[in-house]
Amino acid sequence: MKRTILAALALLCAFGASTASAQQTTGNITGRIVDAQGAAVPGVTLTAKNSQTGFVRTEQSDAEGGYLLNGLPVGTYDVTAELQGFAKFERTGLIVNVGQTTPVDITLNVAGLQESVTVTGESPLIDTASSSVGGVIDLGRVENLPLNGRQFANLAATIPGVGLGFHSDPTKSTQYSPQIGGGNGRNLNYQIDGGDNNDDTVGGLLQLFPLEAIQEFNFITSRYKAEYGRSNGGVMNIVTKSGTNRMQGSAFTLFRDTKMNAKTENERLSGSDKQDYRRYQYGGSFGGPIVTDRMHYFGAFERTQQDTFQVVNTLGLFPQFDGIFPTPYRETLGTGKVTANLTAAQYLAVRYGRNTNSQPYGADPRTPPSGWGLSKNSFNSLNLNHNWVLGGSKLNEFIFQ
Repeated sequence: MKRTILAALALLCAFGASTASAQQTTGNITGRIVDAQGAAVPGVTLTAKNSQTGFVRTEQSDAEGGYLLNGLPVGTYDVTAELQGFAKFERTGLIVNVGQTTPVDITLNVAGLQESVTVTGESPLIDTASSSVGGVIDLGRVENLPLNGRQFANLAATIPGVGLGFHSDPTKSTQYSPQIGGGNGRNLNYQIDGGDNNDDTVGGLLQLFPLEAIQEFNFITSRYKAEYGRSNGGVMNIVTKSGTNRMQGSAFTLFRDTKMNAKTENERLSGSDKQDYRRYQYGGSFGGPIVTDRMHYFGAFERTQQDTFQVVNTLGLFPQFDGIFPTPYRETLGTGKVTANLTAAQYLAVRYGRNTNSQPYGADPRTPPSGWGLSKNSFNSLNLNHNWVLGGSKLNEFIFQ
């Protein structure tokens, strides 16, 4: 029995192992180490540490001085390079983005008395190892840019060549869809935490997540690699937030009523009064450590309640059906995530998400409520991601959804 289990694990690693370029939920740091004369320095110990979560990954430079710290969860890292006889090198505040390779070339100097070299600053978001076209929407833009409706995918419009249009699914009339080069948004491939998030019926984004739960996403508009299938329009690779060693949270609320609205065109044409309008949107997030430097949790919640009214005028054909009718919209979003630094080479993340919404379907100025429908959607997703560095450039990333 024991041999069978070991054989199964070996088979899983053989099929699951891949080079770092194929990762979808993490990033990596790579470069070359030389001395003051430009000669390669092998055997240097490289360490990348995320001080917020305690995550640490270590590697050594090869005979050519090259190194690769791969499978790094998204975040900010401090990188050190050490070898006896050379001054210690430190680089702080290095940002690792999802699906990106961050280049850091290092020059080591011969050690003096208690000497070290510390470099502070962010690396530019230029991935010289990939020819893909697109951009990263980082946490700064997610948190600071105004976003009507709080739909995170709309931030893709800040990337050149991307616009916004209405969702092609009429049951998702409150959603917008990123569109590349004039497309209709149905041919995009949405991945969240490495899992599939595509509507297999009409295309486009399937499940929504609270904006407070989004860490960042990488939107590739063209020249993406073969690892991203199911799309001829673009790829949106999304990563949700994880907890840190510090307990922290957020809360928000939005209220909008009739006083902030003008008459709709339908109300003006029918000679009706301006109808009542109420929209409440509220929620928050909270995260922290379960075991400091080892295990963390994060959760987020968002609720939308919108009450509007539809004026119906059948132009005298069915006067008994004319009138003003309510069109309420309700949506609830929630997600919870637990992450664990199992070993120096293994990282585990488990995330659950839920999205429910309801609204009248087919409401328009000429159709009475008897011709409307009720659209109700309920989405649940469970995502498990196990990240295992097998050594060198070998990375096994197992995703279950």
